[in-house]
Amino acid sequence: MATFRVGDLIKEQPDGSRALQTTLTGSNVEKVELIYSANAGMIPTGTTVEVTPGIDLYKYDMFFIQFLPLGARTYDVQYAPRRGDTDIAISTTTILSIQNTASNQVSERYPVKGLKGGFRVINRTDVDHEFGTIFVFGVRL
Repeated sequence: MATFRVGDLIKEQPDGSRALQTTLTGSNVEKVELIYSANAGMIPTGTTVEVTPGIDLYKYDMFFIQFLPLGARTYDVQYAPRRGDTDIAISTTTILSIQNTASNQVSERYPVKGLKGGFRVINRTDVDHEFGTIFVFGVRL
């Protein structure tokens, strides 16, 4: 293994600045695909509604969602992974928990935990609300 001092790797550039010489190897390419979209529809106050069927997620390493609340200011979106041979959820994970903002939201990326997955919206407002569209994206690493 070679040992270098950082100063040995810094080279003066034609413009007089100094830069660390680097070589990039490998690849950080990800393939992102829109795999499902659905209108969440009318959700009564305090109610949880599954807004997607069991979506095939087994081809993906991760997923994220974009959600259009259409003015709702307080709601949750949950991910419910499934084995694939049943509609019963293995667990649930809250991937968006929104309070006091009506803007469109994008979740973080989450690992796929089952062959299929469903998404639920919980209306935490004090009125029934017509929610907008949920978009589910799959990510292959």
